[in-house]
Formats: sequence, structure tokens, C-alpha cells
Amino acid sequence: MYPKLSKSEQNILKWAALLHDIVKRGDPLFKGKDHVHPFLSAKATLIIFRNLGIIDLEDPEKKSSFEDIISLIESSE
Repeated sequence: MYPKLSKSEQNILKWAALLHDIVKRGDPLFKGKDHVHPFLSAKATLIIFRNLGIIDLEDPEKKSSFEDIISLIESSE
């Protein structure tokens, strides 16, 4: 699938992968996998992409979807 993406989409995917651990909280509070980390990383990456203008929120539908996703992640913390 990756080779079929546009260069721009490949670049976004690379940056998302690099930013994945940006909010890693260290050792989990319990033994095993940290189930919260992927959501916090997704939220941080989305906010960074929004601030850099990578996510275009001029379209009201996209902006609403973005805000819904961020709210969902925040309510899950």
C-alpha cells in the first residue's frame, strides 16, 4: 500500500511514525502493554499536523471530524 501513496502522503506517514513516541509516558502503570499510548500519540500527532497546516481544517466537515476525534481521545484518558 505504501508504494501506491503519493509522495506527499508518504511524507505524512513518515512524520506520523517519527512522532508516534512523542508522548510516551515511560513505564506503564501496570504490567504489559500501555493501551493509552497509541491514543495520546495520535492526538499529539494530529495537533502537530494541524498546527503545521498539514491537516487542512478550512472545510467545516473536516474541522468537525478533527474536533470529534480529539474530544474522543481526551475523554478516554
